[in-house]
Amino acid sequence: MRAAKRKVLESVGQRSGLLPRTVPDPDGDGGSSVIWFGPDAGTAARFVAALQAEGIPSAQLYDGAPVYLNRAYLERRTVSPNRSPWARHPVEVTYRAGLCPVAEDLAARSIAVAIGPDYTGSDLEDVAAAVHKVADALL
Repeated sequence: MRAAKRKVLESVGQRSGLLPRTVPDPDGDGGSSVIWFGPDAGTAARFVAALQAEGIPSAQLYDGAPVYLNRAYLERRTVSPNRSPWARHPVEVTYRAGLCPVAEDLAARSIAVAIGPDYTGSDLEDVAAAVHKVADALL
């Protein structure tokens, strides 16, 4: 999957307005997705929708928001109240928009494309072609 991810990244190359996510340890990366960041939240959302229309499995990370703005976190819901991290936390923790503005910006601009373990060379070419097509139309 790492090799497949590298192939997609190499095929897409450097595109203005499409910044690939930096991976600090590429050899340790699972390779299950390629992540780029668009120029703004609206473009990233349209990019994902267009990739999906092309049949490419894609999404924004955490639906375009950091994990701490997920409803389960905001409402402190867990599968088991006895195992709740909030019940054992020594101080009151509050989650709100604006807590980590850089994370919020990156999540909103994220474009994630799944890389399956059974993808063929042809599948990877299709992914790269779709990213090129959508980038040409939106960026």
